[in-house]
Amino acid sequence: MKKMNQITGSELHFDVIVAGAGPAGSSAAYYLASAGINTALFEKEHLPRAKFCAGGIPQSAFFVVPVEEMAETSIVLDKYHFASRGEKQKTGIIKDKIYSVERNTFDHALVKKAQQAGANLFEGCRIRNIIKADNIIKIECLNGRIFTCRFLIGADGGHSTTARLSGLMPSDNKSMGFCAYYEFLPDARTREIFQTTAYLDFNYIHGSFAGIIPKKDYFWVGIYTGKKVKPEKIRKALDSFIKTADLGGEPGKYRGCPIPLYRKNRPVSAGNILLAGEAAGLVNPLSGEGIKPALDSGRIAAECLNSHIKEGTPLSVYSERIRKEIGENLETAGKFATIAYLFPGIAYDGMIHVADDALKIMNGNLTYKDFEVRLRRKILRTIGIKVK
Repeated sequence: MKKMNQITGSELHFDVIVAGAGPAGSSAAYYLASAGINTALFEKEHLPRAKFCAGGIPQSAFFVVPVEEMAETSIVLDKYHFASRGEKQKTGIIKDKIYSVERNTFDHALVKKAQQAGANLFEGCRIRNIIKADNIIKIECLNGRIFTCRFLIGADGGHSTTARLSGLMPSDNKSMGFCAYYEFLPDARTREIFQTTAYLDFNYIHGSFAGIIPKKDYFWVGIYTGKKVKPEKIRKALDSFIKTADLGGEPGKYRGCPIPLYRKNRPVSAGNILLAGEAAGLVNPLSGEGIKPALDSGRIAAECLNSHIKEGTPLSVYSERIRKEIGENLETAGKFATIAYLFPGIAYDGMIHVADDALKIMNGNLTYKDFEVRLRRKILRTIGIKVK
């Protein structure tokens, strides 16, 4: 672990402080510490901690921060089941591996890699206040601890304290999705049928999808929507989906949470403060997936800060890279979602005919832009329009 520079008996100074030890924060801390930059990683809880998430990730997510050993203890989802409002069933084999991870253990593994690289972990550090003076940021935590740093990365989730205190939080909640799920306790028959299957029911309620992701001790059975829907309507639809999918067993804990979605041109930096992951709204508007964008944005933040500290590269490069490397793909996903939900029948018929491509997107091996082109051609052919 790298040496900490102590300023006073109660105040520690770092080159960079990363707020939030999820995928974005751990990724940033790992790459910064690996580059020899004096880095602190804050986590408001004590690890390992539970995380609201379906936990379906592409194989490539194990390699942004090298935690490939996690693949051996995760469930390989090798089959898919697509449906549209309980009908038009289609099943098949997933050629590109997708995994179901337990977020508490996955996130903890990322943190350990960051620590091994030299990052200093501080658990139970919930930020209370951020004070900027000249080129130094002073951070006061609710536990009474005080830290200073030259640069701050806010990777503290959709309700980011860093974003709020730095003026980077949007003033409205227009770009918000909502996800709710049961920790469903399946019976033996249901577990046998769906144990390695990713189940997605497209447009189960308008502007949403329902899904099943198997876990070791339960099934994630949930609904995600990118539209504004009353939470009670989501739960009612979820209860209906359990019957439609013919799931045997008992609903366990129920959880629901708003999710910030990608918004074009949303500021992701201000001076020497950068946002990453959900704090920057880097969540797919179509699927609600945010783990891979979080990991990538943390890496990009670290690379930009490393270049700025060592070579004087302008920090404005960070916003440009986020837009180019992550944002443009998420923007296309949002456009696709709008079209798909306006014409759900046609979109679904097109999607199941390019199911392998849809799964490649989930695995990060195909962009939404390329998928949109292929799907548009399929839809046009379906309605009788010839395309080259």
